[in-house]
Amino acid sequence: MKKIKGKIRNIISIYRYFGLSLGCYNFLLSIPFIKHISLWKKINKKYYRLCKDYLYSHYLSDYSFDDSDEIGRIDENSNIWVFWWQGICNAPELVKKCLSTIIKFKGKHNVVIIDKTNLMNYLDVPDFFWSKLENNEISIQHFSDYIRTRLLYKYGGIWMDATLFLTDNVDEDLTKYGFYTIRHGERSDYHICEGKWSTFFMASCKGNKFFKYLADLQEKYWRNEKYPICYLIIDCFISLLVDVSPFCRDQVNQVPVNNTKTMQLAKMFTKDYSDVKESVDEIIKNTKIIKLSNKCKVNTSPDSVYYWLLNVYDNREEKTAL
Repeated sequence: MKKIKGKIRNIISIYRYFGLSLGCYNFLLSIPFIKHISLWKKINKKYYRLCKDYLYSHYLSDYSFDDSDEIGRIDENSNIWVFWWQGICNAPELVKKCLSTIIKFKGKHNVVIIDKTNLMNYLDVPDFFWSKLENNEISIQHFSDYIRTRLLYKYGGIWMDATLFLTDNVDEDLTKYGFYTIRHGERSDYHICEGKWSTFFMASCKGNKFFKYLADLQEKYWRNEKYPICYLIIDCFISLLVDVSPFCRDQVNQVPVNNTKTMQLAKMFTKDYSDVKESVDEIIKNTKIIKLSNKCKVNTSPDSVYYWLLNVYDNREEKTAL
C-alpha cells in the first residue's frame, strides 16, 4: 500500500510541476503490468523525450558552452570515488563486499569513500542542497548524481557506485582517454543512455568541461525545481549534451564497447548457482566491472548465486582480456 501511495503522489507531482503530457506518460509507466507489453518501450522512450524537451527549454537553450580548453588524460594515480551517505559501517553486506573488491583491484588508484561526515572536506556544496535534503525535496540518489560530476570536474578520477563488484584490476586503458565509462550496449532501443554510458561508472581527467556542464545544469535544475522530473535526470542532461555539444559527443563516442554483461549477474540472484553455473562463470570471466543492486530480489540460501558471490567466490579466477 505504501508503494502504491508513493506512485500516486509521484504522478500527481509530475502533473502539477511539469504538465499534463508528462503526467499522463508517468501514469502509464506506473501501471504494474506495463513492462510486460511491447508498447512499454515506446512509452518509456517518449516519456524521456518529453523530459529532455523540458530540460532543454528551461536549462540548456541559453547555456553558454566554453570548449576552448583541451582535455587531458585520466591519471593512473587518480582517486576512485565511492559514495555511501550513511557511512560504510552502516552499509548492507552486499555494499561492503563490493567495496572490498574495489579496494582489492584499485591498482595505483586511491579509494576515497564519501559520506555525510567528510563531503565538506572535498566540496563546497551550495546551501540550498542541504535545505532540500532536510526537507526531502531531493533524494540521496539525485544528490549523489550532482556530487559525482562536481568531484570529477574538480579532481578527476573514477566514480564507482558502491554496488560495483570488480573481478580484475581497473583497466589501464582508461589512461588513454579523457573520459571513460561502461559502454555495455544494452537497452539501446529504448533507454535514455542507449547503452553508450553508465553513470554508475564514469572516469575523467581533472578539469574536463563535460563534467562542469553536467554539474552546472544539475545545480541550476535543483535551484529552481521542487520535484524531480524523472529518476534519470543526469542521463537526460548527458543525452542533451551529446545532442548539442560536439565536444561532449566526441568524448562519449570514442569510448569502446566494454563490460557488455555488466548487468546480467544481478538478474540471477534468485537462482541456484548450480542451475546457472556456466552463465555465471562466463560473466565473471569476461566482465571486469559488474553492476549489482542492494534493491533487487535475492535468494539467501547457501545454494544461491547471491550467496555464492558474497561468500564463496574469492576473486582469484584467471581473467581474459575484454
